[in-house]
Amino acid sequence: MQRTRLNSQRGAIPRQGALRNSPRSWRLCSASCTQHWTVLGGTIYATHRKVKGVQNKSTEALFQRANECKYGPGFPEDVRTALAAAFGSWFPRLRLIRTEVTHGDIGSCHIDGQTRKVVYTHRGLGSATRCLVIEDVIAELNQQAAFVLDLIETIFQALLSRLLPVERKVVCGFYKGRIYEREVANAPELSFASGRCISHTWFGKATGFECPMRHTCGAYERAVPGKPASPGQGST
Repeated sequence: MQRTRLNSQRGAIPRQGALRNSPRSWRLCSASCTQHWTVLGGTIYATHRKVKGVQNKSTEALFQRANECKYGPGFPEDVRTALAAAFGSWFPRLRLIRTEVTHGDIGSCHIDGQTRKVVYTHRGLGSATRCLVIEDVIAELNQQAAFVLDLIETIFQALLSRLLPVERKVVCGFYKGRIYEREVANAPELSFASGRCISHTWFGKATGFECPMRHTCGAYERAVPGKPASPGQGST
């Protein structure tokens, strides 16, 4: 199965103006991670809540139980492996920082005179004799964000592969206040051309409301009798 990678640089924090924004950026990163973990944990709970060990109350437990192989039979091994790998590498550090900047101090930063990188320090996250020092906090933030996005893509790709190829109604978009839809079945590779247009039955009779994408949409061409999909438009 070919995977379409998420752009891990999307939303990357620029270095210009970073001194002013770095402490706040940790809180923004914390909020973003919390939102992503909530969706991730909620999805796993919704699809596997009958499996032993699956819960929807603790993010740490979600990862830790995967690492300790405490999920019962029926829990996807590739999903467990991905969660365990995260728990054994980047997740504990990110969870620790997220907890502190959410419920405690956000820390401080300065620009290193030699490297010109933004250095982040936090007294509550270090040891008894030394505070936490991140020599390039912008790189750290962007790397942590990439870790989270990659994990989500890996797990959702694994869950997607288990769906039956049953056509379901999805929204293509909105135009002039109306909803345009198609039916799409799960497949290894999905694109803008996948599926079969179902809105053509009404917008073909509503002058001025024709789908603006119909001339280049494989789903529309596939749905209208006598108009086969153009080459390269897909055939799902």
